[in-house]
Amino acid sequence: MEPVEVTKKEEEAPAPKPSTLRKWIRRILLAPLIPLLVIVGVWIYENTGRIVSTENAYVKTNITPITTIVSGPVAEIAVKENQLVKTGDLLFRINPDQYVYALEAAEAELAAAQIAVDELKSDFRQYAVELNEAGERMRFNQLKFDRQKTLEAKNFGRKVLMEEAHYNLAAARQHEKAIRERQRKALISLQGNPNLPVDEHPSVKEKIALRNRAAANLNDTRIYAPADGIVSNVHLRTSEYLEEGDPVFSLVETSNMWIEANLKETQLTHIELGQDAEFIADSYPDVIWKSQVMTISPATGAEFALLPPQNASGNWVKVVQRLPVRFVIDRKEGMPELRAGMTVTVSIDTKRERTIEGLWQETVANYHDLKAKYFPELSF
Repeated sequence: MEPVEVTKKEEEAPAPKPSTLRKWIRRILLAPLIPLLVIVGVWIYENTGRIVSTENAYVKTNITPITTIVSGPVAEIAVKENQLVKTGDLLFRINPDQYVYALEAAEAELAAAQIAVDELKSDFRQYAVELNEAGERMRFNQLKFDRQKTLEAKNFGRKVLMEEAHYNLAAARQHEKAIRERQRKALISLQGNPNLPVDEHPSVKEKIALRNRAAANLNDTRIYAPADGIVSNVHLRTSEYLEEGDPVFSLVETSNMWIEANLKETQLTHIELGQDAEFIADSYPDVIWKSQVMTISPATGAEFALLPPQNASGNWVKVVQRLPVRFVIDRKEGMPELRAGMTVTVSIDTKRERTIEGLWQETVANYHDLKAKYFPELSF
């Protein structure tokens, strides 16, 4: 085939221009677009700064470890895996036999201590009677001694009788002193109060404490639910021996749930306690829960890490930190059941209002600040 020759006139021929009518149609159609874009931009600016939202949020609740307070073999298991329980429901029971015997022994020791205190009080009263008797005997022997001494002074007395009277008087004095000492000892044992109530005596109070501890141990053989919730990780078996403090299973509380959202530090500028919020759980996308801001963490999550970050190195990259924020849940009847760990999307209404007028004033203020700082000689 022969090559097609293109003439110079054809190469330099200009492209056909659009008609004037098409230009005017395009201008007419594009004319409203610019103000429409301006209006949309103003609306977005004034209405998007009020709501702060994040998907980094989860349902949280208390997970209580159920442990044993006393040791012993398991006698009864009253719950099953993932069973809903109410506060005070029996979870499991430890064989109480040894604690029943311990309580009976403690009650017997308490009764013996009370009897001993009663005997002390009785001895004190008896020593008072004996002390009166010893006083009468001492006065009687004093009279006999004085009489023999008078007779001896008149040479009518006998030496044997005088010595006997002196001995009886000295013996009566020693006897009275011994009784008084025993009475003082009994009074000391009664804490200086002969009318001390039996149950206020230290030895009795000690036995009461031991009895109460034995009774508490017996009561602790029955483990009850401390709150409403769902039991989990139930791997307990009858006759399994548990040591004191052994973790048995967990109780996931259902009565005290909250939302924990990890917000960027740049999102906390206008967030305050008590602000209204709402969240949507990924499991129930058609249900909206109402809530309020309950607490804002005083530190970022990194500060609570086992090894907090150290930024005192030469190579440093700024990373926006996150702070945990808690939200209380307004739960209503008929709404789906939330479970710990669920992912939710939280939106907080900060009540912040942005206007174009405020933006303009802020821009002017920034302009004057920059001019005064860098270009003070300019007059405009």
